[in-house]
Amino acid sequence: MCLQKILESTKQIDADGIYISLALSEKSKTKLKKYLLENNIKESFNDFHCTIIYSKKKFSGKIISDFEEIIVEKTSLGRFENKEKDENVVVLHLDNPKINSLHNFYMQNYDFKYDFPDYQPHMTLTYFGKEINLEDLNDLDFPLIFDKLEIEKLDDNYVEKIKKD
Repeated sequence: MCLQKILESTKQIDADGIYISLALSEKSKTKLKKYLLENNIKESFNDFHCTIIYSKKKFSGKIISDFEEIIVEKTSLGRFENKEKDENVVVLHLDNPKINSLHNFYMQNYDFKYDFPDYQPHMTLTYFGKEINLEDLNDLDFPLIFDKLEIEKLDDNYVEKIKKD
């Protein structure tokens, strides 16, 4: 990649924390919303995404934002439980090495700190999954296309805000 292209694909960030995610394409969002309806899953929010970096570490500088579309063919349903917050989150685990590579790239090149025990590429389907039996759900029969990389200041209250809507 030539220097000019690198400079054009950087974003200046000055923040107390960084959030980097992959945004789901509109076509994939439409299919996923249909899937949620067919499986009686209450939607938690509208901006389906895969978190790449969630770091409360202060950062000031330029971040490379160049990105090529990622297509995820292999997914599996799962659950994250947080007994302290009484959350039972239903997720789609995403199996694509490009996602892990992207996470590792930002961790290694920007010295970010990932604020969770380990990185598990996933996309949250709902925060209201207590009553959902995963065995009753159909597998996804379409690929997920992530067509945008989003880099922004960390909003540590994001989850609480969307759960109230």
